[in-house]
Amino acid sequence: QQHPELLVIQSDLMTVSGLQKECDSKYVFDRPFLLSGIATTAGDDLESMLALSSAIIVFNTALACHQQGRRGDHNFLVRAVKLYKMCFRLVGGSSYYQLPVVALMALAAVNNKAQAHLELGQYSRLRDNLIHLSTVLYGAMPIIEGNVNSDIIKSFVVNALVMVDSPVAAAAG
Repeated sequence: QQHPELLVIQSDLMTVSGLQKECDSKYVFDRPFLLSGIATTAGDDLESMLALSSAIIVFNTALACHQQGRRGDHNFLVRAVKLYKMCFRLVGGSSYYQLPVVALMALAAVNNKAQAHLELGQYSRLRDNLIHLSTVLYGAMPIIEGNVNSDIIKSFVVNALVMVDSPVAAAAG
């Protein structure tokens, strides 16, 4: 069932172009989340608007750092990991996790954090990232199914499967 209060956000975010194919079939959610529509999504609750706005700003900053880090400066990848983690903490345990856009943001933050760990060569963290990604995906499925483009969902699943099946995961496990 579609949520009319999310249509502004969904029109920009819930498309296939929200994922970027990388080498070795790894995916990074590469679209920033928009602040427009937050007032309708969060309702009249000022704390909710602040939490969602903060999570969006943190995710978008993490994404910018991630993209800069892919250009060669690994310090930006380290920052991206910390910011993705912060973003997940802002939305992952909240009651607003029941909203499709918030569930998508949580999933994107965990997915991108796992990918940044791989790009940093932090293979010892791979197992924990895969478990976290699987858990968030499992929890988000009932919320995002039917509200998020199915190709995005499939890409997150494929990304988790590719990471699990990689020689790096076997060495880390």
